[in-house]
Amino acid sequence: NDQVYIEDWKKAGLNNLQHRIDSFDCIDKGEKLVISVSSRIAPAVFTHGFECEYIYNIYSSGDLVLEVKGKPVGKLPNLPRIGLQMTMDKMFDQVSWYGRGPGESYIDSKQANRVGLYEAAVDQLDTPYVYPQENGNRTDVSWVSFTDLRGMGIFVSADPVLNFSAHRYTTADLEKARHLNELNPGDEIAINLDYKHQSINSASCGPKCLDKYRLDPEDFKFSLRFRPFTKDLISPVILGRESFAE
Repeated sequence: NDQVYIEDWKKAGLNNLQHRIDSFDCIDKGEKLVISVSSRIAPAVFTHGFECEYIYNIYSSGDLVLEVKGKPVGKLPNLPRIGLQMTMDKMFDQVSWYGRGPGESYIDSKQANRVGLYEAAVDQLDTPYVYPQENGNRTDVSWVSFTDLRGMGIFVSADPVLNFSAHRYTTADLEKARHLNELNPGDEIAINLDYKHQSINSASCGPKCLDKYRLDPEDFKFSLRFRPFTKDLISPVILGRESFAE
């Protein structure tokens, strides 16, 4: 469904973004360690890109609150998503979340999914379209956890709410594949934690996405809280009730 935009994205180098660290600072504030990183995220041969700041607040409890700020520089096309990507070992494939579900949802196709508490294995989050493509996003998510079968793993909450998806293959794998049998599960789970996500569009059989669902370059700011936990000691539901300041 993104084929109508993909050439513009590739011409702008969005498929080859690189991170350059411009400054790094670490301050011990007693109750927490604060690491500040200024970074330029851009394709190597262009003047446009994004100026970003990452602030890691690391607490003795094991909590990590990551504040992300960014602004676009130069002329850029509309964007597929704004957010972070991470990987976890394939054993952490049990997912719980509070947000829209149980099926996939996007900004322009979420009304059929109610906000609630849901659980699923990573493989159940996939929507196996005949032609491999972006799939499995969940919207309006307040928190999500990834654990192994014993209930040990990581909890992530967001301010504001986030989009998330998790697959046994990367977005690059999806882009290259033309048939489902070409998607080979790896040893890691690829996780997208997105501040915003453009609509899925309908250009495969209709017009481009509506202007209100298009993700144009804009200044952005969001925070994520990461916490290691085990369900034997505390429920992710209870963790979800705690504020970022606690």
